[in-house]
Amino acid sequence: MKFLFNAILILLLVPALTFGQKKVKSFSNVYVPSGSFMSIFGSYEFSGDAGTGKLKTSRNLEKGYVNFGVGSEWMGQADNQFIDGYVCVHHGDSFTFPIGHESIYAPVAISGAEKTAAAFFNANPEKINGFATNLSADLGNVSDIGYWDVKSPNNTRLTLSYNDIFDISELTAGDLNKLTIVGLQNNEWKVITSSLDSKALNKMSSEGAFKGVSDLTSGSITTDEEINPNDYDYFSLATIENEQLLSNIDFNVFPNPSMAGNDINIDYEMPTNGNLQVFNTANELIYTQALTEGTGVIQLNRLNLHEGSYYISFIDDKGFVKSEKLIVVNK
Repeated sequence: MKFLFNAILILLLVPALTFGQKKVKSFSNVYVPSGSFMSIFGSYEFSGDAGTGKLKTSRNLEKGYVNFGVGSEWMGQADNQFIDGYVCVHHGDSFTFPIGHESIYAPVAISGAEKTAAAFFNANPEKINGFATNLSADLGNVSDIGYWDVKSPNNTRLTLSYNDIFDISELTAGDLNKLTIVGLQNNEWKVITSSLDSKALNKMSSEGAFKGVSDLTSGSITTDEEINPNDYDYFSLATIENEQLLSNIDFNVFPNPSMAGNDINIDYEMPTNGNLQVFNTANELIYTQALTEGTGVIQLNRLNLHEGSYYISFIDDKGFVKSEKLIVVNK
């Protein structure tokens, strides 16, 4: 009977979302039960009207999923109508998951990894599934607002977003340099090297774009390198207590976004000798340059970057990495 109910639910919903590949707007309350899924092909639009209902999935051991297929996208005011449960993306492009829990919208983004699934939990990460968690010696505090469950068979850069509910000002004592992404391994939260996004994650579309600014009120932070999400049980935000783990690398990429074919300028300050590296979204190294200690200006005018997203990374001789996403658009 349960299987029949699940099958009927899928048959009822999928045609409404796939018919003609047209844009589908948010609808009334829908629940995807344990072991079931609802697939979206084409465009889905959140209207921003909280009164139109919620889209939820099961969070049980056998989860329910909202799938975004190849060619699918979402847009709109998702902060009032996010998906309260698990979302899975079935393509390899960068993607922002419109997820949250209860009253908190907390999207997470990936640089691109097919079959990645994610959900947010509005619960204190100091205790998960009945087990107390610990902080590594390098950490000061972990956010008590919530944590993310992200699973993927592929490596990807991970971006976590935050808003005023997370009270990052209190968490970091006003010092955003101490903010970091942490991953839970064997019930211990561990530092994952990450950098605050100077251009914050756009929370109103699936394209994984960055605009605006990250500050103590709202913004986003991204891992400096690709990680395998399956190496961690959960992810959260925390502060670094060990100052030896805090990098003094500082740089600014401008203009960002940049026009394809135009010069890209980078002001930088390096505490030691190091390297500049440029990666495309497939994490392929497309440019590298040795740097000496001190300050300087770099012009990237011979790369001929095409429209898309890139990662600019500075690495010092101590192994510290700081990265920023560069957006290139056509003229």
